[in-house]
Amino acid sequence: MLCKQERYFLTISNYVFTIVFALEMLVKVSLNTLVLFVLVVVVVVVISIKNIEFNASQSCKNAL
Repeated sequence: MLCKQERYFLTISNYVFTIVFALEMLVKVSLNTLVLFVLVVVVVVVISIKNIEFNASQSCKNAL
């Protein structure tokens, strides 16, 4: 049988572990979301630049 002090220590340890685990998961999910967002933005910018270059070259060919 656990004495009162041991039970108190285990209860506090459980709360600390739960808080640390929740913060860790929050950071991981936030960073993964941020990385995904940055990748999508980079892809959209690259596609936009390629599209602008293509349109510029097409208008140069049409001018000739």
